[in-house]
Amino acid sequence: MEKSYKNNTLLKKIISLDIFDINYIYGSEKLRKTNYPQKSLPKKGYFVRLFSLLHKTFLNFLRCDFFYFLRLDVHKIIFFIGTNNQYSTLSPVRNKCLNSELVLIDYENKLTLPGTRRFPLFISYLLSIPFLSIVIKKYKTGTDYQKETFKYSLEEYMTIYGNFILFYYWFKWKKPTAVILSNDHVAIYRTILYTCNELHIPTVFIPHASSTKFFPPLKFTYSLLEGVETVNNYLPNVYKSKIYLIGIPKFDNLIINKNDHKEIKVIGITTNPLDSISEFDHIINMLVTSFPKCEIFLRPHPSDKNNNNWKRLAQKYKINFSNPLLEDSLDYLLQTDLIIAGNSNILLEAALLNVIPISYTPDQEIQDWYGFHQKKIIFKINTITGIKKFLLEHRNNRINIKNNLKGFCDTINTPYEGSSSLLANILIDEIRENSKDLEKNKFWQKVVYKETEIHKATGKFSNQNHANYEIFLLDN
Repeated sequence: MEKSYKNNTLLKKIISLDIFDINYIYGSEKLRKTNYPQKSLPKKGYFVRLFSLLHKTFLNFLRCDFFYFLRLDVHKIIFFIGTNNQYSTLSPVRNKCLNSELVLIDYENKLTLPGTRRFPLFISYLLSIPFLSIVIKKYKTGTDYQKETFKYSLEEYMTIYGNFILFYYWFKWKKPTAVILSNDHVAIYRTILYTCNELHIPTVFIPHASSTKFFPPLKFTYSLLEGVETVNNYLPNVYKSKIYLIGIPKFDNLIINKNDHKEIKVIGITTNPLDSISEFDHIINMLVTSFPKCEIFLRPHPSDKNNNNWKRLAQKYKINFSNPLLEDSLDYLLQTDLIIAGNSNILLEAALLNVIPISYTPDQEIQDWYGFHQKKIIFKINTITGIKKFLLEHRNNRINIKNNLKGFCDTINTPYEGSSSLLANILIDEIRENSKDLEKNKFWQKVVYKETEIHKATGKFSNQNHANYEIFLLDN
């Protein structure tokens, strides 16, 4: 009787899930994803999306590591990743984390990342089928905008139910000590978050990219943010999440590799799915004509479906092509002295490596989504003539903007610069040891920032070897 009651209670919770909040990237009225240019969106249509789901189910069945996850030990620290950017963010942390697992959530079944195991999502896809009638009911209760999103994201709405069931029972079985996520607005990661909160499993959020004020409230147990500018974007919606400022882990090993060139010799052009190929054709034409001695790289966004068209453009002008599916963004940036990009987090990554970042949005006012321009860490230019003028003025006189970056990476100019992944692991170890009150740990200092409590590191470690680090107070 008790088991039947628990199952009925769980079923009620599943049916009552807010699928619009979970599938935030599409369901949010703030983001209004369907207003983006059509070329940046999935193919539209209910049957197209259902066929896409069937296709993904089949591919995942063929490529997943089903038996590995059956045999996985209990009480692991589990890192979930689903993109190259998430991998470059979480893998430095995981590499220092004992008894941990790097789990690949690969919708398209295309990624092959070292040290990862592909999760058997095909199970959750199959479990979602009986909930189609519930999805239809949810559709009817949605706003006009939310109803429109089903044409682009029906499979995400459907699989929320199967994912919740799969992760609920898998987590109950494997009893993870903590779950680490780097995305807070895509459906599957938010489903994992919802499931962990239901089971009272500690969750840790380490963002893989800069945030905006349009992102969802922080509902993680711990939020390990880059700096106060990230905190600003989430205020006041931090709920009970404990905020720690740790900088950016994926830059830990690149501190010594920052660009110190005196001249601009290599230019990187970094596009996103919203960019016009013809517009960037004009930019490249200007660059190869006006600056023939400069080496030029062209790199599209990893999710851009026009990847081959961008490659043909690079071949047309005989410039270098950086394949985003094969080359990490940081490896690409380390080759450049200046990049030209749209509204993208790669501008911040460039600035952190002392690569000059130009934000280019042609013939329109540039929306400063991330606050980069307001804080003077990028240069905004909206004409090709403006780019040419900038290069003529600065190609032999580079600009250093490091002092403006502190708000975006809290460890800059501190003893912790280059040690963000170690800071993350100190906190994860405290969670692993089931510390009843992390607030009392003297390594972290509690600070009130805009009426919100945040934690900053005040201790020090004797070496960078996570297996044998020692913590002291700075004033010892």
